[in-house]
Amino acid sequence: MREYSSVKSLNEEIKTTLILNPDLGSTFSVRGELSGCSYRGNNLFFKILDKPESGAVVDKSKLPSIAGSVWNYASYGISRDLKDGQAVVVKGKIDVWTNKGEYRINASSIALDGQGLREQQLAQLKAKLEAEGFFDPANKKPLPRFPKRVGIVTATTGKGLNDITHAAHAKNPYLRFVFQPVQVEGKGSAESVARGIQVLDAMGLDIIIVGRGGGSPESLWTFDEELVLRAIFNANTPIISAVGHEDDYLLSDFVADVRANTPTYAGDMVAVDMFEIFRSLDESREKYFRHIDNKLNTLRLLLNNSKAKLEGLSPVRKLDNQKKQLEIYTNNLNQSIDKLVLAKHNTLANYQVRLEASKPEKLLEKRKQEYAMLSKILSRNMLDKYQRTAEKFNYLVAKLNGLSPTAKLVNGFGYIAVEGEALTTAKAVSKGDSLKVTVSDGEINAAVENVLIKDFN
Repeated sequence: MREYSSVKSLNEEIKTTLILNPDLGSTFSVRGELSGCSYRGNNLFFKILDKPESGAVVDKSKLPSIAGSVWNYASYGISRDLKDGQAVVVKGKIDVWTNKGEYRINASSIALDGQGLREQQLAQLKAKLEAEGFFDPANKKPLPRFPKRVGIVTATTGKGLNDITHAAHAKNPYLRFVFQPVQVEGKGSAESVARGIQVLDAMGLDIIIVGRGGGSPESLWTFDEELVLRAIFNANTPIISAVGHEDDYLLSDFVADVRANTPTYAGDMVAVDMFEIFRSLDESREKYFRHIDNKLNTLRLLLNNSKAKLEGLSPVRKLDNQKKQLEIYTNNLNQSIDKLVLAKHNTLANYQVRLEASKPEKLLEKRKQEYAMLSKILSRNMLDKYQRTAEKFNYLVAKLNGLSPTAKLVNGFGYIAVEGEALTTAKAVSKGDSLKVTVSDGEINAAVENVLIKDFN
């Protein structure tokens, strides 16, 4: 029986034994459920419990468990959003705390199990490929405008192949397809799809369509495999990714040069509508024919104009034109002479009328009539003038009499003056002053005996 000098030495022996164990001493992984997850500074502490059977109600405190920790978890790319109850896969090594006699997992990786693990792996792969330029638009190859030969990498079963060819031939029945059958799901499918891409890429085709019809998310995982993605990226031929339905997005959609929502849309995308081209050619032909007709009509009109000008310069045509012009001038001259003769005739008739009216006896009779009429007018005007003047004279005489001072003196009024000045106020004289009173028939000299001033206001 071995003896240990201390508990710590026993714990150290246990630690050494565990570390030297080829299974526990090296990195291993274990599946379980997180519990007691705690972040402390840069470190993470947790427990892993065995997952209970589906639908079973158990006391989790009685489930098998093992403690674990991650020192400086951020340096391992472990996120801070881990929670209790999550199904995880933990990678690490066994470690023993000799002071407490506890052993735990010193973890270097914690990934979500199942779908969560898948999403994490895809995120890591996407980040890796993005760093290598797989998604850079500068690395995308343009699709040719008029492809002649198109390769298809898909399964023999399913609707993907028929959807592509039917959609393409509906627009361009002359388009040729080269079909490379591959396995699109399950074990070995990634190798099959990648090899199919490489085979068609070596044939110098115009375009390669890689895809399949719809299915469950798990059935489409082949097109998220790195092997397939690298085959797409390294191909010299432009590649269209046409996997699943419109809502299905896989990494192949981002690595390929072009993404098609569905296989049907991929067939529609690679085919140029030949019927539309034929219609366009017919329209162009009609357009050019119309252009040629218009050009011919223009040249024909120009020729006719030149011909008319040339005929206009002909001596015979010029002589005929001058003859017609002479006829026009002759007609115009005859019309002018007729108009002049008529005008002179009318002028002569007017002179005869005026001369007839200018005879002496007619003038004398006219002057007598005018004299008699003027005499009557003069007499009537003189009588009116006399009457108006007499009425005005009488009016002025009456008005003058009304303004005459002597006319007022007749009515008992008199003109009083003091030293030759008219007396207008009693205040201007005093007792003893001499006054001169002028009446209608003479003057009276008087003296002031008394002055009585009255206020009439």
